[in-house]
Amino acid sequence: MHDSSSKIAEVPAPAKINLCLHVGARRSDGYHPVCSVMEKIRLFDTLRTMPEAEGTGIRLTGSDIPPEENIVMRAARALEREIGRNLDVDIELKKEIPVAAGLAGGSSDAAAILKLLVFMFDLEVPRERLQAVALELGVDVPFFLATGPQLAQGVGDRLEPVEDFPDYAIVLVKPLVALSTAKVYERYDEMPGRSHSGRAAGDPETTGFEQRCRQLRDGLADLRGAESLAAILHNDLEAPARTFFPDLDRLKEEIMATGALGALMSGSGSAVFGIFMDRDAADAAATRLRPSYRQVWAAEPFRE
Repeated sequence: MHDSSSKIAEVPAPAKINLCLHVGARRSDGYHPVCSVMEKIRLFDTLRTMPEAEGTGIRLTGSDIPPEENIVMRAARALEREIGRNLDVDIELKKEIPVAAGLAGGSSDAAAILKLLVFMFDLEVPRERLQAVALELGVDVPFFLATGPQLAQGVGDRLEPVEDFPDYAIVLVKPLVALSTAKVYERYDEMPGRSHSGRAAGDPETTGFEQRCRQLRDGLADLRGAESLAAILHNDLEAPARTFFPDLDRLKEEIMATGALGALMSGSGSAVFGIFMDRDAADAAATRLRPSYRQVWAAEPFRE
């Protein structure tokens, strides 16, 4: 967190990727249980705050989304309710993370403004209360209050740090197609022959959701380097996303052709990433992909 003076504060809001995402059957409350390995990456939105005169209230600039619908504003309002007082602050949002990409930019922005306002106004908010406020804003928001890669379970709210995670680099491609998380999950539920685990019935690889979660946990214990990450890459949402994004597999193949160890769609898409041994290899791959795609980044994990 940067504090260039006593008045102005700034914080980066990193994107995330899902290195593995298992999805269970939809619950009665409409949510799906998940078992996912999530990692923040060095692709950032930026939030900047400046205190305003008393009675000014909260003002947000830099977003096309109406303030009452913007998750940054909703996060600031939720924090006001938590502390029982109004805040007078000017918030500037600079977006770099693409939307409708499966990178959780909005959730990251919400967590960033919570941290920034607590820091800026020297608020005493217990960590568990801040986590509760974050969860009310969205299931991915608490992840961005944690440090390093996490194994997310429940609806994404139960977090467990993954120790000794290997270093690697990625190339991230955001194709022109935008995918709605709600529509991808809806299509997931509609796919024919779904078993109780959310997998296609009759598939010889079908195993129960809980068993797949256990297998993922075992796989995490055996990670020994960037190559071993390729063995855990999996996303249950690729199948429903493919119905909206038929070129998904072609994009993955293009990334693999640049020397990636593995490629995967992140979250509910449409962004796709490839894993590389180091940043030099990722940079070289990004250079090869840029003539074909407008939005391409080479990046590394963000573990601060």
